[in-house]
Amino acid sequence: MTSSASRPRVGFTLMEVILVLAIIVLVAAVAIPSFQAWSYGYRLQQGVDTLRTLWIKARTAAMEEGRPYRFQYILGTGSYRLAPDDVENWPELAGDVTGPNVSGLGYPMGLQVQGELPIGVTFLSPFNEPEMALLFQPDGTARIYGPDGAERPDLILGLVDSQGNARYLQVRALTGGVSVLNLNFAGW
Repeated sequence: MTSSASRPRVGFTLMEVILVLAIIVLVAAVAIPSFQAWSYGYRLQQGVDTLRTLWIKARTAAMEEGRPYRFQYILGTGSYRLAPDDVENWPELAGDVTGPNVSGLGYPMGLQVQGELPIGVTFLSPFNEPEMALLFQPDGTARIYGPDGAERPDLILGLVDSQGNARYLQVRALTGGVSVLNLNFAGW
């Protein structure tokens, strides 16, 4: 006959279970802030990639279709819109200094996108300028107009996340080229 003292123990004590749970909670408490920081950075990079891709598609569509494309954004929000630059797609801009003055009748519908940046990411003007009119031309160039109707050589547009981290994109009017800038503005 064997005694109860010589039999191996089966299961865990309450103290062992509590200790393992405490270790899991401690690891989670350390990992969650790191995950959140990664998540914010991921959304910001996703916004940059989305916008850069959209601008490249707009430039390509303008060259292939032989008509300009307009990109419109609203500072402080993540809202944007892209469509051929004609009166049918932009009736609210008809008669504006930088508005369309041609009809899109006779053309196929073309690329049209109305969207939002990822959650928590918004448009930002690094130089506190109002929204600019951005038009991709059939010759591969871009036209960038300020609110006063004056042409600008380039557009620098920032994207900022809810933590204040920002990334900047640039469109050059002369080439229509799009690039991501590594800018660091003090106080942002």
